[in-house]
Amino acid sequence: INKMDKGDAQHTIVLANGALAEGAAGSDRAQLLFYRGLAQELLGAHDAALADLGSAIANRVLPRDDRAQALLQRGFLLDGLNRLDDAVRDYSAVIALKTPEAATAYNNRANIWRRQGKLDAAQRDYLAALAAGSDHPQYPFYGLGQIAEVRHDKYGARACYAKAVAAEPSSRLASERLADKAAGYGIPG
Repeated sequence: INKMDKGDAQHTIVLANGALAEGAAGSDRAQLLFYRGLAQELLGAHDAALADLGSAIANRVLPRDDRAQALLQRGFLLDGLNRLDDAVRDYSAVIALKTPEAATAYNNRANIWRRQGKLDAAQRDYLAALAAGSDHPQYPFYGLGQIAEVRHDKYGARACYAKAVAAEPSSRLASERLADKAAGYGIPG
């Protein structure tokens, strides 16, 4: 299973299949399904990944941090498949577990709310992502900038994009939006 860390998803699947065929049970089985699900996702086998992640989660024997990671990964996959209500449920479940993954779940749930035009909910979640200590604050700041733009708050948008760039200077999207806001509104840089 450690091979997946080296990008060998196919080998991970072979190892997991072997261990599952030998009758792995309980938390060992759930862990194997989780890793196999991650590997399936990496290989683009979305249905198989959803089935494995779902089985790993449904067993309810994964340690809390692994459960949060499995829910988060399934949320990413569902989000990418445009199954937004299902993704929101998984992100909400991660948040309820109160693990370090909660910041990422808040941010990703906020992205869905923003795309759906639920700007107040999105803003609350972006702020919650920041309050939860997001390892990548440029993402919630960028999302807050997007909300400010929709609300025609040129200074708020610029401030959020500036914070995103300050958090990650190589943040291309935030840099472009910051430059656009400065140029478009005659705001000095």
